[in-house]
Amino acid sequence: ANSSALVLRRLIGFAQQRPRLVAIATTGAALSSVASLQPSAPPTVSERLNTLGIKTLDDASITTYIYLPCPFCTKVRTFLDYYRVPYKKVEVDPLNKKQIAFSSDYRKVPIVVVNGVQINDSTAIINQLHELVPTDHPLRAATSSEQQEWQAWVDDHVMHLLPANIYRSPSEAMESFDYLLDSSFNFSAWERTVARYSGAAIMYLLCRFKLNKKYGIENPREELYEAMDKFTAGLGDRDFMSGDHKPGLADLAVYGALRSMEGLTTLSDVLDNTTVRPWYERMQACIPTSSGEYVSAELGDKPTAVEEQS
Repeated sequence: ANSSALVLRRLIGFAQQRPRLVAIATTGAALSSVASLQPSAPPTVSERLNTLGIKTLDDASITTYIYLPCPFCTKVRTFLDYYRVPYKKVEVDPLNKKQIAFSSDYRKVPIVVVNGVQINDSTAIINQLHELVPTDHPLRAATSSEQQEWQAWVDDHVMHLLPANIYRSPSEAMESFDYLLDSSFNFSAWERTVARYSGAAIMYLLCRFKLNKKYGIENPREELYEAMDKFTAGLGDRDFMSGDHKPGLADLAVYGALRSMEGLTTLSDVLDNTTVRPWYERMQACIPTSSGEYVSAELGDKPTAVEEQS
């Protein structure tokens, strides 16, 4: 009798729980169906390049969208020049940016298009392209945590100091936009004139009244001198930060930043008033004449939709 009562109680308990169990099962099935309808994550840049068969830089067709004096752009150009990679250069009008009209969500430079795959941000571009350099490449130096720290230092500190120095005064700001006098950039005479004067005025005012305050820069030139002396102190008696006879990513990052000021008063002052000149001249000897070729925006490669490559 006791056994029969126990069985009866268990059957009653199961019956009472059945609606709840059914609800749980139904909800789980519904959630599973919803999850199956969610779009999958888009492929990464590495995955897209791999799908296209791009294994090394030799396989890549590269177009860079840049401003000539932009230090972030010069970092990327320096990397490509060091590895002797042929690439196209499209100069972007700093005011209307019509050359990067294809990039609606990202409106900064540099932008690099590799076989139809768009990559944004100088550090992301360099890291991605570095993956395409074989480990046994004769120009490739070993990476290290020290170099990564110096690369981050360039992005987080030096890159903020450069505009403060390049656009320190109205005359220096104008000097930095003299490159627009070059008629080979496929800008009209009117576009060159407007961009030169407007760009110089905008950048001078932007640095003086906003960016310098934002980054706590009070004495631009002295702080840049201190930064370069800090770098050479970290370098010690090594030829390059890589510790090798060839430059590493940290060397290329610092040199790329300084190289953006070639022909400007700022760079002359830095080389004359800091200890960085010997290292800078070693870097110059390692970087050949640019391997990039200027082309019009019409001839520059454009990104291809992911769907079109799948």
